[in-house]
Amino acid sequence: MKPREICFIVQGRIFPYTRMTQRGKWMGRAKEYLAWKESYAWKLRNVYVGGQPKFPILWGMDYWGASRRGDWDNLKKAVQDAMMHAGILPNDGLKYVYGDLAGQFQGVDKANPRAEIRMTEKS
Repeated sequence: MKPREICFIVQGRIFPYTRMTQRGKWMGRAKEYLAWKESYAWKLRNVYVGGQPKFPILWGMDYWGASRRGDWDNLKKAVQDAMMHAGILPNDGLKYVYGDLAGQFQGVDKANPRAEIRMTEKS
């Protein structure tokens, strides 16, 4: 049986993952990141119609950003955090996400920043 592939596009820029302490999460960049994560989770809920995937999955993302700012690993981590917040991923640990599909920064598109997210169920 061929593994199921799920692909969807989310419009908008990605705010890079920001480490925070319990006390510092209401200040500065951490506060901005939490607000971004909440709004991106709503966007994810609106475009994701694939049903709960059968875990574990391979996960990948192509991204067209409004600029070249950010670190690729932090951009991926931010999207996975938003997917957990949206209830699409229960956790980003190896029990649920066991590897990466090829994905990359595709370039700058100021008018239409977006992420194409792909998940493939393990066969």
